[in-house]
Amino acid sequence: MGTDRILISLGIACLAAVAFGFITGVASVLPVAAVATLIVGVAALAAGLHLGGGERSVPSADGPRVSIGAAKIGVAVLVLMGLGTLVIAGTVAEGEATGHAVGHLAIGIVALGLLSALAFLWRPSRGTQAALIRRMVLVLLGLAVFGSFLESVGGAGYDAANSEPRVEALATLHGVALPIASLGMPGIVLGAVVGIVVLTTGITRRRRAA
Repeated sequence: MGTDRILISLGIACLAAVAFGFITGVASVLPVAAVATLIVGVAALAAGLHLGGGERSVPSADGPRVSIGAAKIGVAVLVLMGLGTLVIAGTVAEGEATGHAVGHLAIGIVALGLLSALAFLWRPSRGTQAALIRRMVLVLLGLAVFGSFLESVGGAGYDAANSEPRVEALATLHGVALPIASLGMPGIVLGAVVGIVVLTTGITRRRRAA
């Protein structure tokens, strides 16, 4: 196993540990450890992609690129879900619950933007390490978007003080969505890191070719 793959594996493992910490609540008990693990994971992932993964993100001349068919369907479904979530946040939520719902909605929109950019603009060759990383990042971002939108719908169901459920059917969704969103949250960091590395690698390669 090359150095780049070791670093990428380390980075993914650290981000997975952070996600597990958020889901189980360990991260809130040990915030310094969680932040340190996140920093190590991001640094290792960025270094690994720079050494090898980012270079392999550019498809070879004769290699078929990954398909975006499934991504188109997924993004379309999430956009529709986001529009529905926006309507609920604007019409159902009251008082401080509005900020609660809008906050989760904003996180979901950021994750959706990253998902769309990586899905449609980054198309490495099939069967490469970059293609595998792309698939994993898109899955995590999809979970982050879905979970955040669902949390927004749930947040709209709380009362004006944002302390007690006002619409039980909606507020119940908040607890259901929490582990889903927590699992996908590292995808936002991962997506941002991958996007920056792929972008800078692409610019560097063009400059060398010029």
